[in-house]
Amino acid sequence: MSWYDDWREQEHGLARRTDPGTSWAAAMKVPVTKLERLFLEALVGHASLTTTEIANLYNMDRDTFSPRPPRLLERGLIEKAGVRLCRNSGGKMRHMIAFRITDKGRARLKPETKTHE
Repeated sequence: MSWYDDWREQEHGLARRTDPGTSWAAAMKVPVTKLERLFLEALVGHASLTTTEIANLYNMDRDTFSPRPPRLLERGLIEKAGVRLCRNSGGKMRHMIAFRITDKGRARLKPETKTHE
């Protein structure tokens, strides 16, 4: 299985069955695979980061990255690295879960090497 095959399983965001059509339309516009890759790339070179810290690295909203951990955790690409105080965009301090990338996550980021025949 190639990197692309594994990541293309879900190429858009999710919406609940009970959500209105506008939520479903918005979910279809969210590039999940790109956001998951950005999440992993942010963790490389850092001991651990919260979703707020990852969002700050990209100058994006925390809500862009907060839905990513469950799927990445389930797939073994990241792991929880503890809880710490983090300042949100509103300036308030709150306890946030920090994540770190796993060896499997690092391997997922490496491009496939193609052999020439």
